[in-house]
This record gives sequence, C-alpha cells and structure tokens, in this order.
Amino acid sequence: MAQILRYHDPVIKISEGKFKVHIRLSFKTIYFHARYPLYDRALPRICQAIKDADNEVFLIDVGANIGDTALQISEKISGCSMLCIEGNEEVIPFLKRNTRKIKNNKIFYDFRFCVDDSQNNDFAVKMEHGTAHLVKNHTGQVKVSTLDDMITDNPIFKKVNLLKIDTDGFEITVLNGAKKTLENQRPILFFEFTPSAYIENGQETR
Repeated sequence: MAQILRYHDPVIKISEGKFKVHIRLSFKTIYFHARYPLYDRALPRICQAIKDADNEVFLIDVGANIGDTALQISEKISGCSMLCIEGNEEVIPFLKRNTRKIKNNKIFYDFRFCVDDSQNNDFAVKMEHGTAHLVKNHTGQVKVSTLDDMITDNPIFKKVNLLKIDTDGFEITVLNGAKKTLENQRPILFFEFTPSAYIENGQETR
C-alpha cells in the first residue's frame, strides 16, 4: 500500500457493517476497525444509554471526517439526530456520499472548522493518513466558527446531549468555543485526549 500511496491515493469501497463506505486508500481508521474489533466502538452503546434515559439523542460530531461515526451509530440505533461538523473540503464529498445512505437517523451538516473564536481563522489544513488537522498559518483561508455559533445556526441542536470531538489536538480549542453550550446543556463529552498535541499548541493539559 505504501508504494501505491507514493504516487496516488485512490478511492476504494469497503464494507463497514451493513454499509458500503467510500474512502481514500490512505484512511487508516477503517483498517484499525478490521484489526481491532473494539477500537472506537463505544459510541453506539453510549447513544443507546442516552436514548434509554432521555428518549432522544442529539449528537454533535465535531471532526466527522468521512461519516464513519454516523454510520457506526446508525447500524445499531435509530431515531437519532446527528450534526456532522467537518471543514476539510477534501473529505466533505465522502462525508455526504457515505451518510446519504442513512435512512433511520436524521443527518445535518456544518462545513466549517470549530475554533475558540470566530475571528480566529489563522489556520491551514494538513492531511495525514487520510485525515486532517489544523496547523497555524496566517493565510486565513479556512471557514471557521465556534460551536456555540454553529448551534445557533442549527437550533435543533440546542438540545444536544452528546458531544463527540475528534480533531487531532484541537479538542481544547473546540471546547473553549462551546462554553455556553456546555454550561446550558451539560452534554456527555466523548473526545480524543492528546496531551502532546495540546502542549505543542501551547495549551494546558490539566
């Protein structure tokens, strides 16, 4: 595979549960699922617990990438509302193509990056292993918003009860832009914790 990726990153189609998923060959998360069956598989169980308690699930997926989280949940649970947030223009077509297969849940989109301040757009997108993260850059060419403002634009998610964040080291930045939501709604948080990335970004980890 490494030899192929030196020259080309083709689109392939694989099975992810009952769904056929279109991905770039370089997207490694799907391969992790094949090798480690329990890798990143907690969200459907968490959604079911929330649904049992609240009778409804309003999930915000920050860093939705190709839609694999929405697909994973939709294989197990129906009746959820999911806001897929993804600002990377390279993967947005995959996100839309993969999630349009979902019929048992309501899917909404916001194609911006989550930041701590809507004026803070000094970033560029860096792709690695089929996924992307923001890096400091003064071009200001990416579309950004705080999560609080995104929820204002998508008011159904003022009832968010589960917030999932996978942003490769920008989780703290996302949370700093969601203070009003966290205070008012107190959603369950499910996020990647990468202390080395936070230190690199000049952020405290405790």
